[in-house]
Amino acid sequence: MSMKRLLSLLVVSIVLFSVSGIAALAQTVDTTPPMVWGLGFSPTTDPMKGCPGNVNVMVQVKASDLGGVAEAQAEVRAPGAVSWAGHANFAMTLQADGFWRVWIPRTFFTTPGTWWIRAKAEDWFGNATRTGPKALTVTSCDRTPPAITNVTESADPIVASWCAGVKTVTIQATVTDASGVKKVNLWYMVPGGTLWQTVPMSRYIGDAYRATIGPFADGTLQYYVKALDVFNHSAKSATGDVTVNDCP
Repeated sequence: MSMKRLLSLLVVSIVLFSVSGIAALAQTVDTTPPMVWGLGFSPTTDPMKGCPGNVNVMVQVKASDLGGVAEAQAEVRAPGAVSWAGHANFAMTLQADGFWRVWIPRTFFTTPGTWWIRAKAEDWFGNATRTGPKALTVTSCDRTPPAITNVTESADPIVASWCAGVKTVTIQATVTDASGVKKVNLWYMVPGGTLWQTVPMSRYIGDAYRATIGPFADGTLQYYVKALDVFNHSAKSATGDVTVNDCP
């Protein structure tokens, strides 16, 4: 066989091998998109309520694909948007428990209203699947401390501990907060004292709180009420006083 003939056969063989290889590769291209499920986020409402001091929004989803999941994203649509055009994307990271997760800064959710969150997973061949969207309701931040009103004393004056008569005083106050009252304390300084002491006030009817203190030595008892809401905003009443008399 001539050298020219041999080279021709070699070229034909290479071309046939290349064509068959491309055909085989074409048959193995993955056209099936990933499966995506289990979309969830936390908190489920009001990440901004109580700010500053609240948590970021954690978004998670599960995804699987025979060829492997290349990436996953959380897609977020702002209130008032009529379509997903211009939505925000947040890249998710695969965690050890099999979830893809991302923590979106709570400060991103600055507009009150209904936000929509969905997840997208894409495989190595560019096939993608999205979950259906879920709603996240955001209201304005609660930066308002509790309101303390109607602070009253059960008796003024009272008598010293060694006397006969009324020796204790009950301080009562109405405490309200839109997000909820966490605790209410009565702070007081005994007559002649230099340090403030505190006792918890108990809620006993509606928004009324009270605490009873005494007996004391004669002099002037000072006090104030301090309240904390569920977001740790605090409020303090004006300082009041109760006269503690010696025996007549």
